[in-house]
Amino acid sequence: MKEPTIEQLMNGVIESAEPIVKNFRQPMDVSDKKDGTPVTDTDKAVNERLSVWFADIPNLGFIGEEGNRYNGETRVLYVDPLDGTGAFIAGQAAVTVVASIMEQDTHGLWYPVMAVIHDPISGEVWAVEKGQGSIYTVNDCYSGLETSSVTVNPEQYPAGATVSTWPNVPFSLDKVLCAVEEDDSFHQYQYGGIALVGGLIASGVRQASLFAGKSAAETVAMSLIVRGAGGIATDLFGKPLDSYSLEEVDSKLDFVLPHGAIMSSHQGLTDRLVEIVKKYNPE
Repeated sequence: MKEPTIEQLMNGVIESAEPIVKNFRQPMDVSDKKDGTPVTDTDKAVNERLSVWFADIPNLGFIGEEGNRYNGETRVLYVDPLDGTGAFIAGQAAVTVVASIMEQDTHGLWYPVMAVIHDPISGEVWAVEKGQGSIYTVNDCYSGLETSSVTVNPEQYPAGATVSTWPNVPFSLDKVLCAVEEDDSFHQYQYGGIALVGGLIASGVRQASLFAGKSAAETVAMSLIVRGAGGIATDLFGKPLDSYSLEEVDSKLDFVLPHGAIMSSHQGLTDRLVEIVKKYNPE
């Protein structure tokens, strides 16, 4: 494989996700990572499969949540092998495999140029190549991929929103969550995995997602896919979510999301969510 096309990236993600389907709702060993989040052998297996699948592409580094292979390349495959590990452990069908191709510019900043979000339980795939528009694919037993364009649903109210909160993140969204839940113009939905909501926004099923973590493992792909379908991707304060820095976080390399992320179906919704965030999180 000389150069990953969007089809090759989709197929690699689909094939690498097989352990998730095989081990779903099966007994499993669970351990904690340094940051206190859970990890299973399935997370590690999918990470390894993706690393091996694309290992023969020249000058392509690999940065995965469960292990890296990076030697200063200016292009990398960036992976969250199992987004929604907690949901997977609980047997909830809200998990995805997330993969993005990132490229570095002459100033040292990184940009996504290709992204895939795959729900292996349902078989759904959302994929996009920068500048080509968003593609939503449905496949039957992982064969015969059929593609069709998707478009966000910009004016649906109440807006289906997901506010992701957990301890030890740079910004508190607990009060933001309460404000969204109390506002009749929103309907708050919770999912096990963050990236799944990006696909649902692109498909017009949901309208917004707010995320306050530092790792960009999910939001890189979400931002490209949501934008490809006509939506908006910003940080929590409304600034465009375009570039990322590669840094060492918790003793491993990762792309950093310094000010969280908002994905939404249209600018008016983003503006309203930014207003709520700023009320409880001054810049």
